Amino acid sequence: MVEAVQAAGQKYTVQAGDTLSTIASATELTAEEIAAANNINDANFIVIGQEINLTKEVSEEVVASEAPVAQEAAVEVAPVVEEAAPVSEEVAVAEAPVAQEAQPVAPSYNADYTAVPGNSYYAGQCTWYVKNQLPWVGNFWGNAAEWANNATYAGRVVDTNPAVGTVAVMMPGVAYASSYGHVAVVTGVNGDMITISEMNAKGEFVVSSRTIPAAGVLFIH
Repeated sequence: MVEAVQAAGQKYTVQAGDTLSTIASATELTAEEIAAANNINDANFIVIGQEINLTKEVSEEVVASEAPVAQEAAVEVAPVVEEAAPVSEEVAVAEAPVAQEAQPVAPSYNADYTAVPGNSYYAGQCTWYVKNQLPWVGNFWGNAAEWANNATYAGRVVDTNPAVGTVAVMMPGVAYASSYGHVAVVTGVNGDMITISEMNAKGEFVVSSRTIPAAGVLFIH
C-alpha cells in the first residue's frame, strides 16, 4: 500500500483497507492536512474509489465545484421586487371632481347690491334711483307703495307738504303709478305743482323729469 501511495503522485485512489492515517504515513503529510486539503469533515470516513489529493493546498477542482452553489444560494435569497400596479386611467377620470358652473341667482327686488354699495334696492328701479340720490333714505323699505309706512317706522316725517329734496311717494294709480307704487325726488315746487326726477317711468335706468299735481302725493322728509 505504501508503494501504491508513493507511486500515485499527487492523486491517490482509495483502496480497500485504506485510512487517512495509513495514506498519510506513506507521505510527508499528516492525516489532518490531507483531510483539510480534500475538504473531508470526518477524518475517519473515506470510501473506496475516492480520489485523494496528496497536497496541503485545497485543490482548484474542489473550490470551483463549490462556487456555483454559493451563487445559487445568493439568487434564491435575493428579494423579488414587485412593480407597483399601474393606476387605471378610467379610475382616475372617474374620481376627478367635476367642476360645476355657478348658477346665476335671480336678483331680488330689494336685495341687489351690484350697482351701488349700500343700496339694497333692485338696480334700475325707481326705489334704487331715489336711494342713490338721497343717501339718508333707509334700505329695505320695500316696494314704493310701502315707503311711507316704513319711513314713518324709521322715524322720518311723512306728510303732504312738498319740499325740494324730499321723496315723493305715489301710491298705486296716483300720477300713473303701477300696483307697486312709485317714488321720485322732488326737484321743484310751484304752488300745487311739483317737479320730480325719477327712474323707470320710461324704462329701467332711464332718468326723466316731469311736473305733476302735488295732490294725492305723500312726501318723506
